[in-house]
Amino acid sequence: MKKTLYLLIVLFIFYLLIQIIFNYVGPGHNIQYKVDGFSINEILTQHKKNEIDGYHFEIKKDDLVFVYQIDNIRKGSKLIKDIAYFKNVNYECIRPILRIKGDYLNTICKKGDTYYNYSDIEGNDPEVDQFASKYDKVYKNSTKVLKDNTNLYVYDNLIENHYIALEYYKGVFVINPQNTYKRFSLFRKEKTGKKLSVLVNNYYLVADYNSDYEFHKFYLIDLEYLSKDEIISNSAISFNSYIQGVVDNSVYLFDKDNKKQYKINVKTNQVSEIGNESKGIKVYQNHEFVDSNVYEASEKELTFNKYSTSNVLNNKEYTKIDLVGGEKTGYYYLYEKNGNNYNVYQVPVSNTSIKKYLFSIDDLNGVKYANNYVYYIKEAKLYAYGSFGTRLILNYNNFIYNKDLKYDVYVG
Repeated sequence: MKKTLYLLIVLFIFYLLIQIIFNYVGPGHNIQYKVDGFSINEILTQHKKNEIDGYHFEIKKDDLVFVYQIDNIRKGSKLIKDIAYFKNVNYECIRPILRIKGDYLNTICKKGDTYYNYSDIEGNDPEVDQFASKYDKVYKNSTKVLKDNTNLYVYDNLIENHYIALEYYKGVFVINPQNTYKRFSLFRKEKTGKKLSVLVNNYYLVADYNSDYEFHKFYLIDLEYLSKDEIISNSAISFNSYIQGVVDNSVYLFDKDNKKQYKINVKTNQVSEIGNESKGIKVYQNHEFVDSNVYEASEKELTFNKYSTSNVLNNKEYTKIDLVGGEKTGYYYLYEKNGNNYNVYQVPVSNTSIKKYLFSIDDLNGVKYANNYVYYIKEAKLYAYGSFGTRLILNYNNFIYNKDLKYDVYVG
């Protein structure tokens, strides 16, 4: 009897271990269940290329559909235990209640054909405010300045595990919640536009602008460990070059003057010539490399298609449409001209009928995507937009004087 009991206990523990391991290394799940009269399709995506690890929920009731997404957590299945619902003459809103602790979801409201995060309509309708205030914590920006110098003010609104590379005339600032920022001075003279600079995962890579017409060296800044390294090219590379794009751990650069394509690997610190006049070059499009030639790359810049897609969705034309992510967890970001500004909307790839308003900007340049956050520049300020509100990250006066100064964001 005791042996049988011990055997059952061992088998049960073994089963639990298998479930835990599968939960972390398996492909995820796709399940359906009902809560409070709503039908829920819950998809957990893990370890799939071009997808973001996490949960995707499509919640339906009659003709009403809401979409939610939670990044980078693994907490089992059937996460939604209750759904709070509200409707008046202006809005129809829901707020899913999870069986796990934490501020993962927010109230979303529908008005006409457009969806809104509650953070964007707070104060517009007292009844909606009363409903959402029971559940939501709208982000309130702090005015506390963590670090400042003459042109740069970093506020106490930084996002955990988000690392920012911010260029200045002689180098780059690295900004993160742990150390606020560190300045890396790289060049003897001020350089206004550093075309040959790019973020590769957690590395900021920039050509050696201490040289004049051609160079042999790249500077490599690790945003997480705040370290500086160098990558040396045996061949001289002309400054009449452009960065085509980033794939995995490598930057692809085309030298117009010498008609050569280079691959710079930031993990191995190697520069390899991979294309020239005799063997042609490779261009990355739609998740694969295709053949091209140096003459076309010299006449026009053949850059890799990272985000931009067709500017038409659901038979409507927009100024710009970016596709971020894959078919399961991805979003389209729509930029619609409205006077002197652009209204920005988010549409899930899995259901393009759900169009959610995010914010308005006056310049299409300077938008960066970091999982479910969107960073953008407006009036010399850098903001990060998320479902719980807009965060003021920093004020950088140099954005006013030089729009060629770039920034980028890495999520650790």
